[in-house]
Amino acid sequence: MTANHGSDSANSPILVHALRPRVVIADNGPAKGASAEVFQTVKSSPGLEDYWQGHYLIAGGEKGNVALDYIANIPDSPDGKWIKVSAQDDGTFTVINARNNFSKTYKPRK
Repeated sequence: MTANHGSDSANSPILVHALRPRVVIADNGPAKGASAEVFQTVKSSPGLEDYWQGHYLIAGGEKGNVALDYIANIPDSPDGKWIKVSAQDDGTFTVINARNNFSKTYKPRK
């Protein structure tokens, strides 16, 4: 999860890149968090496989948002959808978008 809804003040490149996340979920709103700067920081993080968003960031446009499959709440669609993560004992985890039932499973790193 991004820190503080993906705000600039809590997601410095040094912190995000040091964590080397495989998957990041921004718990943002349509006009809050997940700024363009944080989007670029996360997208450039070494080893990142995917970035998921709670909401389409209106100010982000096409360059500041991920593909719609990875966003739980999009403009002109009922709000209140969620992103769920289910983890297994072996380290495998699955991320599910409730809006469209899109999911992706991530196997443990070797």
